[in-house]
Amino acid sequence: MATTNDLKNGMVLNLDGQLWQVIWFQHHKPGKGGAVVRTKLKNIKSGKSVDKTFNADVKVDVASVDKRTMQYLYNDGTSYVFMDTGTFDQLEVGPDLVGDAKNFLLENQEAIVATNDGRVLYIEMPASVELAITFTEPGLAGDSATGRTKPATLETGHEIQVPLFVTQGEKVKVDTRDSSYLGRVKSCWVPAPRPASARSTSCTPRSSARRTRWRRWTAPWPRAKAPPTTTPRH
Repeated sequence: MATTNDLKNGMVLNLDGQLWQVIWFQHHKPGKGGAVVRTKLKNIKSGKSVDKTFNADVKVDVASVDKRTMQYLYNDGTSYVFMDTGTFDQLEVGPDLVGDAKNFLLENQEAIVATNDGRVLYIEMPASVELAITFTEPGLAGDSATGRTKPATLETGHEIQVPLFVTQGEKVKVDTRDSSYLGRVKSCWVPAPRPASARSTSCTPRSSARRTRWRRWTAPWPRAKAPPTTTPRH
């Protein structure tokens, strides 16, 4: 048991025999009357979302949810197959329970499978994922400040809106909650190692080179050698 003051996003409540997931909540204190908690709840079975207001500090029944990280294997046409990376047990999940997570799932990708008494409740994806763009219209350089967008198809087949300068083949970061574009993924370039001979001659530390130049500047100038003394002959 918990109270409405303990609500958190993602928590699953058992209300009148049905499971509801907390999508959003807010504590509110009106000018008159007691404090309340406004929530947006999603029905686990039907996917329907409703707004519900609770009085503050009211007891609610919190459902026991087991979350496990599983690896998505494939889609056999009727269900999505996940594998428990610890026990290697496979689990088939229907498309209705996978929901919008299917828009960001790639084979061998990990996701969180939430269950209650052995029954799958929902699939939870990370807040953001990195996916490649398989098709979009040619990018236009210099249009980063216009705010205009264009449709782009991800490698999962899902379509999102991206800025005009994004090109086909690029990898982008996408928010899994609303399919919004978060930015391009920069590739990491690692320079090739140089030969040992080159490293030995060109990698002198700056401080060491500076000290060498200082010593050369402060070194005394060489004195001219005095001519040999000779005894004059008479």
